[in-house]
Amino acid sequence: EGIFLSWHSPEAIAAVEPAGMAEFLLGSVFSGAAAYTSTLVAQYHGAGRPGRIGATTWQGIHFSVAAGALVAAAALAAPLIFGRLGHGALVQRYEATYFAIMCLGTPFALLGSTLSGFFIGHGDTRTPMAAQIAAIALNAILAYALVFGRFGLPAWGVAGAAVATVISQAAGTAILALCFVTPAHRRDYGTWAARGFDADLMMRLVRFGLPSGFRLAVEVGAWMVFLFFVGRIGTEELASTSIAWRINGVAFFPIVGLSE
Repeated sequence: EGIFLSWHSPEAIAAVEPAGMAEFLLGSVFSGAAAYTSTLVAQYHGAGRPGRIGATTWQGIHFSVAAGALVAAAALAAPLIFGRLGHGALVQRYEATYFAIMCLGTPFALLGSTLSGFFIGHGDTRTPMAAQIAAIALNAILAYALVFGRFGLPAWGVAGAAVATVISQAAGTAILALCFVTPAHRRDYGTWAARGFDADLMMRLVRFGLPSGFRLAVEVGAWMVFLFFVGRIGTEELASTSIAWRINGVAFFPIVGLSE
């Protein structure tokens, strides 16, 4: 996505990093609780209580839907948020567009974290990896097509990059959801029968998961503020920072993945 947007225009690559970081900040507040399902699932798996694994995951699903809806509602505030940053007019418009579309996709990201937690918690890391690889491949193809208007699709530029990301997130989540409700998982872990609300499990999820999310939000917020100030200097400076940030991510995010 970043490569295609850098080919599109300096304003495009300049806009997506602060806008994407702002959406990630909102989502990160709730991501800790969504991902905490992996810890609870691992506990029940280790304790020999597979019947509680499905119920635990469903609390994460309920939480992710509700939290994702809150973040999606923030899309309405996109023009107000980015209209006050002092960035270039075209950059502001791109930022608002990218932020709004990405916010609408946050429920899929949170659900993906919850469902990944189900598999990782009982020792299956291959299924989330396969779903993630498929989503990344789809995102690359769709981003190219929707940014530049290839394969008969419209050329939407920055909006196309955001739409490609949301569609790929939804596809990856759909793969995990289908695997989650296979007959074997229904039988062994109650992944369909235990879909009701469980107040005790939900409280545990929120109590221990939200602090992790807030910690991440503080870190993301610091980086986001930095990007906002760089954007006030100029579009070229913000574009250069965005490119450098993405190159740095090639080295940084694999380490984050290994730490999980």
